[in-house]
Amino acid sequence: MENENSLNSETSPPSYSGRGYNINPKARAIPLMSDEEYINERLVSQINWYDKKSSENKKKYKRIKRTESVIAALIPVVVTFGAFKVVQEYNLEVFLQVVAALGGVALVIMNSFLELDEHHKLWKEYRVTCEMMRHERYMYLTGSEPYDEEDAFPRLVEKIEAISNSETQRWKQIDKKTDKKAKNSTLKEEEEQTNKN
Repeated sequence: MENENSLNSETSPPSYSGRGYNINPKARAIPLMSDEEYINERLVSQINWYDKKSSENKKKYKRIKRTESVIAALIPVVVTFGAFKVVQEYNLEVFLQVVAALGGVALVIMNSFLELDEHHKLWKEYRVTCEMMRHERYMYLTGSEPYDEEDAFPRLVEKIEAISNSETQRWKQIDKKTDKKAKNSTLKEEEEQTNKN
């Protein structure tokens, strides 16, 4: 009878407490996923993805900012060349003014791209998320608090999934704000059209 009860407790579904399943993953007859599998298949891939995206955005941001700096520094130089007698003899003043104007246009375009693509913001956010996940992994692998008890693996999963979910929620909020702005601008345009008619 006692043997039968222990079998039922191992095969019956775990009770839900509202925070997570109250189970000891080691007590399962067949674990769904081991901690090693989770770390290798989920956690490491998430860390690598955030690390890669952070690095890509950092490179893009720095490349654009360096190019902006060079163009911004060259515009006054190009304009100053217009004052030299040699340039005036060959009628290059207009050409240099056009080059300076094009440099200004390039600066505006690059700045707009930086604002739209948000490379700096993404670089920082992805880096923070990556480092948070790394921190949790190291704490788990070393058995440091809060991962020094029997329920360490479920705690790790909860923490990592919460970090990942918060990133997803942030993107949903950004999408909602973008949708709201688009709706507002469309409504304003419709109002203006109605008022004109």
